[in-house]
Amino acid sequence: AAKLEEATAKQLQDEARLADKKATLIAKKLKPLEAQLSAAREELRGPAASLAEARHDAAEAREELEGAEGKLEKKKQRFDKWEELASIPPDMLSSMDVTADPCIDYFEYACGRFERRAEIPDYLTTWSLHWDEVRLAMINRTVGLLATDDGEAAMYYQSCMDVDAIEREGAAPLETWMQAVDEVKDRRTLTQLLVTMGLYNMGAFFSWSVQPDGMRPGHHMVEITQSSLSMPGPGWFVNHGDKYDKRREAFVEHVASVFGMVGMDPDRAREEAELALQVEAEVARHRLTAKQKRYARLVRLSVAELEVLNDGVDWAAFFEGLGMDAVVNGTASLALVDAGNVGAMKANLFDRFEYGQMRSYLKWKLIRAYAKYLPHAIHAAVDASRTGVPPSVGREAAARSPRWKRCYYTVVDALKEATSKLYVDHYFKHQTLQVVADMLTMVRQAFAEELASLPWMDAGTKERAEQKLSMMGFEVGYPGGWPGLSSRDELRLRKDAFFDNHLKLQVMLGQRERQKLTEAVDKHDWIHPAINTNAYYNRKKNALYIPVGVLNPPFFDPSFPPARQLGALGSILGHEMTHGFDNHGSHYDGKGQYRNWWDAATYEEFEKRTRCVADEFGGFEFQPGEMVDGNLTLGEDIADNGGLRMAHRAFTSQYGGGDPAADRLFFLSFAQMWCAASEPGARHVQGVHPPKRWRVIGTLQGSEAFADAYKCPS
Repeated sequence: AAKLEEATAKQLQDEARLADKKATLIAKKLKPLEAQLSAAREELRGPAASLAEARHDAAEAREELEGAEGKLEKKKQRFDKWEELASIPPDMLSSMDVTADPCIDYFEYACGRFERRAEIPDYLTTWSLHWDEVRLAMINRTVGLLATDDGEAAMYYQSCMDVDAIEREGAAPLETWMQAVDEVKDRRTLTQLLVTMGLYNMGAFFSWSVQPDGMRPGHHMVEITQSSLSMPGPGWFVNHGDKYDKRREAFVEHVASVFGMVGMDPDRAREEAELALQVEAEVARHRLTAKQKRYARLVRLSVAELEVLNDGVDWAAFFEGLGMDAVVNGTASLALVDAGNVGAMKANLFDRFEYGQMRSYLKWKLIRAYAKYLPHAIHAAVDASRTGVPPSVGREAAARSPRWKRCYYTVVDALKEATSKLYVDHYFKHQTLQVVADMLTMVRQAFAEELASLPWMDAGTKERAEQKLSMMGFEVGYPGGWPGLSSRDELRLRKDAFFDNHLKLQVMLGQRERQKLTEAVDKHDWIHPAINTNAYYNRKKNALYIPVGVLNPPFFDPSFPPARQLGALGSILGHEMTHGFDNHGSHYDGKGQYRNWWDAATYEEFEKRTRCVADEFGGFEFQPGEMVDGNLTLGEDIADNGGLRMAHRAFTSQYGGGDPAADRLFFLSFAQMWCAASEPGARHVQGVHPPKRWRVIGTLQGSEAFADAYKCPS
């Protein structure tokens, strides 16, 4: 083992010496190579530095190029923006906030500048660009005619403006009425007073009207509904709490002051004011809300059945006294809008109160009805009872609507045909009628194409819907033949007898209303005056009415480009057509008959889509702390969506699509119809229309054509 170990060590030493020799040899060979490598590195040092410098220069150049391209793109966008704005008519551009993003807040984009700069009249809390400004211009023109003409409407207007004559007459015109109320002592005399009031087109405890019969197309019927209230809503009469108690106390004070003005001593005036409040509180207690009334279904019944429901009035004597024998003998239908309220009236009113107590309410009801035809002090005090604001305090008195404007509305309310004809004869451009008629044809054709393309509507329902659309009547501008127009000789109006003129007119209007019971429904008979600035659809006549008010700029002008015409007026036409198929109009057929013409499965699909619309608008804020009631506004929301869609379809079908600038003008014209400004902090009561901001945003956010026009993300 020792020898083996010695031999191994010697072998390892020999191998180590051999490795040293090889390493020395390799080192000798590497030395010149290292020198060469060092020289090569030295030679490369210059080009590498140049390359790094070149790379740095290139990066800087790239950054400079990208910056230049960005600036160029911004300039291009700015140029495109100004090019787009340059194509917008100046009167529309002046209302816009072009810094707003149209895809985020189109109301601000279309109306922002107007909203901030609008001057709201002292007697209003809101002001709209189209509706209010057009309305004011038309009123000013019409008032100029009424002040100088000698027709029936002018006589009535001039008597309204004769304040001295009204003040001289004082409360004397009420004496006969107060005496008539004092005669009420039992059911017979109460019924007789209600008949007398009805002959003068008034009512108490309930209201009545003659309407087209939805179950018998072409015929008229009588509808009985709830009476109007002296304060804005039933809550002020029946709710508990400090604010309600204070409001009712203020109401009694105002009513007592009015009673004093018509001759009552202070103690009696106070006592009768408190009784009037107690009776009216029961009138209000079972009243339908606006939403309930909108969805209420008529309850048809005979006069005998009405007697069983509520025998506080001799109903047969009431209708016969008004000359409505057709209701008593059953040849004309009778229906209740709110059967529950009429039934409750029996126990809450006629069984609870003595006739002497009811007389206080009846006197107040008559004074309220006649207040605006009496001296200013009485009118102002009656207004104060409604608003809760004393006549000498605040907006309601200090900044009231000027008298000439109130007289205008009084005249139009009583003599809508005569006042409208006066305006039409002097100002309306009759060649406009054909242009609008052509537009209606275009929109109806677009509507028919839309119906034909609906995948969820079965063939039978689709056929009946198309038939209803084809039967829809169009009244443009003013009534054909001016039905109901009378003459001053017939009425014998005087320019110095305002109250007497009013009585004559109410007798005439009541006679015309009751006369309809024996006449066929006339589509030419307009509900609203032709000088109104609001189109409307009548589902019982299956007809839409386009008054001269909306045939004025900025709604419409024959010189407007098609995009602007159809975006504004075209959307209005489509809106009214769509009402024929909304959640209310869908229950009536082409003849105006209330009946179910839908396939059950199709109607389920329809309701699914209406719920979607209600949910969408129910997600918008009405005012701080209060959301929009999407079910209350549903009919108008459906009509807004349908109107826009049909008008745009008509526009692209007639004039071709693919022009983003024209599309943008179309949508801007639609949106600016709803430009409006409100006073900061103004509180509003919810109605059937959503706030104007959401009429724009809520309608447009579902439009693919709008998104394409403004390149909005999906």
